[in-house]
Amino acid sequence: MLRPDEKVAGRAFRDEEEFLLLRYNQEQPPSFVVPVFIGVYRHNCAGRGGRSTELALTERYVLSPAFEVVDIGNQRVARHIVEGSHPEGSVIVPEGRFAFLYREGTCRSCGLTARSESGRLIEAEERPPIHGWATRSGADHGGHQEVDGAREHLGRQHAGQGELDGQERRAGS
Repeated sequence: MLRPDEKVAGRAFRDEEEFLLLRYNQEQPPSFVVPVFIGVYRHNCAGRGGRSTELALTERYVLSPAFEVVDIGNQRVARHIVEGSHPEGSVIVPEGRFAFLYREGTCRSCGLTARSESGRLIEAEERPPIHGWATRSGADHGGHQEVDGAREHLGRQHAGQGELDGQERRAGS
């Protein structure tokens, strides 16, 4: 069960990632918008003569940064941790406490893309990545940071193959 300060940090992280996903969808619009909970989308592929073809959707798994939850006025607010600035009474929510999931894929034959319009916030401790890239959020760094040898992928940075315990990861490949 989440503590009240973790809920504040989780909402802030979700809102940041929803904004980044919205911006990503506006800058690089997908051919199809798909729900976050499906893994395969079928389309009539021009590259295969109009035949119904499945487009595999990869789970994108973005880990949260560390947050500091502080009192501002009469409400609790989550913000990214600033070195040397920890007001009295602030609570630290550790990096990787949450993950934001969305799905995307590209047809190998025709190049059409599909992507979720929105994502889901989950507790990363209870649900590690199944398929897709494990990514560390870096909204305060103008995008997403590398996670152990990450490579750029469609405007966001994602890790390679392996385990999430400090090695590179691309699960389910």
